[in-house]
Amino acid sequence: VDPNFEIQLLEVSKLCGLVSHRLHELLLKVIGERCCSKSTLSDVVGAMSRHYNVVPYHNFTHAAGVFLMFCYCYSQKEASAFIDPLEMLFGGLACLGHDIITVTMVKAEGLNNLYQSKAKTEVALDYSYSGTLERMHLWKMNQFMEG
Repeated sequence: VDPNFEIQLLEVSKLCGLVSHRLHELLLKVIGERCCSKSTLSDVVGAMSRHYNVVPYHNFTHAAGVFLMFCYCYSQKEASAFIDPLEMLFGGLACLGHDIITVTMVKAEGLNNLYQSKAKTEVALDYSYSGTLERMHLWKMNQFMEG
């Protein structure tokens, strides 16, 4: 994928295909031919995309863009010496899940950590007053991966 393409113009289904393809390549490097099928991986990425809010910026398009740029940067010859395939896989998963949320959760769009903390929101109470949203996204990604 050319890193200069306009990602916001792609439909989510196309982005899911690009992400699934690259994630499959990473899995092959880590666990070889024992990895899951492309269709299973496509289903997982599609499900992940549905765990993002439909908002102007912190949405699945943003997560896919971060993931694809991470993969592009670390696949370059100069950078690939500093990261092994397992680190690439986990780094890529972190990129995909860095803003994930559950669809049943109260949407916190536009409400940053400072607001969460000062307003003593349910999110702040559940996930701490320090790095509230980051902790929430990590927890939600962990739940998604276990589910």
